[in-house]
Amino acid sequence: MGGDIDSITYNGGDFLDTRGAPLHYYCMTRIRYFGPLTELTGTNEEHLKITFPLTVGELRGALEQQHPALAAESFRIAVDAVIRDTDTTLSAAGEVACLPAFAGG
Repeated sequence: MGGDIDSITYNGGDFLDTRGAPLHYYCMTRIRYFGPLTELTGTNEEHLKITFPLTVGELRGALEQQHPALAAESFRIAVDAVIRDTDTTLSAAGEVACLPAFAGG
């Protein structure tokens, strides 16, 4: 486990350029896992080629496909040091942090 994903693509077609064509671009993104998520994924860090835009929920789904054990875990996603809601649309991300549930919150 812990191998890189070639790409994560959102094919919803909701984001269009001025000609009405889907607007997507690739970005190499650092994905970091903390606490018990490190054991579940077999790594504390990986670099993924992600196609933007996509939502945090779609990103989480793709990470769960790569690491199925994540699907049963409660964790939050921070993008460039800011915790984001699942419906937040990302146009880019330099770093994604997968943060396990913390005591008291």
